[in-house]
Amino acid sequence: MPTVLEPIMYEPRQRELEVAAIEAIGRRMKRVTLRGEDLKDFTSHGPADHVKLVVPDDSGNEVMRDYTIRRHDQSEGELDIDIVLHDGGVVTAWLARAEIGDGVATRGPRGSTPLPIAEHYVLIADMTALPCVARAMEEMPPQATGEVLLVVSDEEDELRLEHPEGVSIQWAHATSPAGISEVATIFAARVDTRDRDTFVWAGGEVLAMRSVRDTLRDRGLLDVASVNGYWRAGVDGYDHHEPL
Repeated sequence: MPTVLEPIMYEPRQRELEVAAIEAIGRRMKRVTLRGEDLKDFTSHGPADHVKLVVPDDSGNEVMRDYTIRRHDQSEGELDIDIVLHDGGVVTAWLARAEIGDGVATRGPRGSTPLPIAEHYVLIADMTALPCVARAMEEMPPQATGEVLLVVSDEEDELRLEHPEGVSIQWAHATSPAGISEVATIFAARVDTRDRDTFVWAGGEVLAMRSVRDTLRDRGLLDVASVNGYWRAGVDGYDHHEPL
């Protein structure tokens, strides 16, 4: 069994920051670097940690969306957030007009959950959970082994990612929830723990993740797995805290 570390809870607070950099890191993803004195006491200990990004919509009203903390540099007072671009997205629209120096706020995180300690990792994600998986691979022990499935729209969305030598990455292409579900479920059905101390993590579209969860349950692997719904097709601002 993997060693699951206790979550670290924080007092939620809002931080007033500014946009320090905007960088395209794929055809459908941009990295926003936020900077500010409010980040000097900010901490993040787990790859699935997230903050609420508070931005104005087209009418100037504040909206909040949850995003993974891709990178945090306390000494520099910087925070990186990777944002998937999609038509009609409030944050996508904000990002299109954002400029260096613009003010932006974050709220949270409420808590931080360190990556479980294991010998072998199996990670499954679509584009929305790719930042979490990318950070998780960077935080794995150097001697770790693993298998990673990343489902993106096409080759232009495949990114260069750092990972331990013993971890292999498989890229798959799908644009619909059904397509994501199909390849993710097939991958989950092939998970082989081989009596290794294994931790399984999956994140992405809700219906696809339900199929992955059910497959892992059928194989008796739910006790070493964490399966998470990040978004739901047709639902704007889906609350990922909703039970899967």
